Amino acid sequence: MKDAPLLLRRTDQRPSSHQPTHRLPATMSDKPDISEVTNFDKTKLKKTETQEKNPLPTKETIEQEKAETS
Repeated sequence: MKDAPLLLRRTDQRPSSHQPTHRLPATMSDKPDISEVTNFDKTKLKKTETQEKNPLPTKETIEQEKAETS
């Protein structure tokens, strides 16, 4: 019987395109540009009022619900 061609690839080895590459040293283009952040004008923001959508129950509410279920 002839040797059959190997059709299955071993799963414990990654193809060469997935091998880790060496890291190049950081350059200025790799760092984030924070100039916009430092020049940001907070006074141009609109005032908003925060409303809690799902507030936690108070201690009294918890005690009341415990009494109702017991």
